[in-house]
Amino acid sequence: MSEPLVYVIVVNWNRCEDTLECLASLESSSYEKIKALVVDNGSTDGSPQRIREEFPNTGILELPENVGFAGGNNAAFRHLRNAGAGYFFLLNNDATVEDDTVSMLVAAAESAPDIGVVGAKVLFADDPIMLESVGVSVNLRTGRVRQIGYREKDTGQYSELCKRDAVNGCAMLMRASLVEGVGLLDEEFFCYFEEVDFCLRASEKGYRVLYCPDAPVYHKGAASGGGRRSPLQFYYGMRNQLLLARKRGHGAPGFARAAWVLALNVLSVLRSPGKNRIEALKWIWRGWRDYRKGQLGKASYKFD
Repeated sequence: MSEPLVYVIVVNWNRCEDTLECLASLESSSYEKIKALVVDNGSTDGSPQRIREEFPNTGILELPENVGFAGGNNAAFRHLRNAGAGYFFLLNNDATVEDDTVSMLVAAAESAPDIGVVGAKVLFADDPIMLESVGVSVNLRTGRVRQIGYREKDTGQYSELCKRDAVNGCAMLMRASLVEGVGLLDEEFFCYFEEVDFCLRASEKGYRVLYCPDAPVYHKGAASGGGRRSPLQFYYGMRNQLLLARKRGHGAPGFARAAWVLALNVLSVLRSPGKNRIEALKWIWRGWRDYRKGQLGKASYKFD
């Protein structure tokens, strides 16, 4: 039985060096039927030219503006509609893989026809014994979304292939057929939580979402958005958490639940070390306020 073709989709926005490092890791992949497509979200740092020079066999889809993670991947799905892909592997440009990462993800997906999405074991690139995510837990009743294993030392405690509500979108393998059966990523999210929404929709259609412990990925984290705990991350994290609860919880969260999610985000900031708590709270408040106003998609703010 021949291996299915895997198209790796890497969305880039002004992070050329990260993207080059990501592509270099893919070149050593032991999986033979693999191709990469970089979607450039209107970069101004010369990324497309550098990528063509250093990785001439990598496809590049240039977009005129930044349409976010959701829009960038959707553009790739449309571009690759007739490319014969069996799977799409969504890989953040600030992430790298090991030689057998793709092979292990495909093996897990191929083990049963109802497996629609498989997520990797995501570790921190700057501290690779620490876990970032081994899947995502979602409670739509309370609005809470949690990265399982976050900041835990990897001692093999998550060593079983198992079902999850969702997986981390920085390294997510999905059957190409899901684009037709489940639909595109929801661009109202722009960035953050769109992959969680997609996984929940796949589950609603009868597909299983799995975490694969044998597929490591090393993630720098939120590089395109200014780093972890950046204004962009606080804003979209707050706003889109409520948007997810509304869309997948089959009914808009009432004021009490929205206020509860706001309180959880505020407490997270207050309990964490760092100097810019007031700035973080400002962006959380803006995310909550814009959700309540129905201001979705790409925000008009400059996240400096």
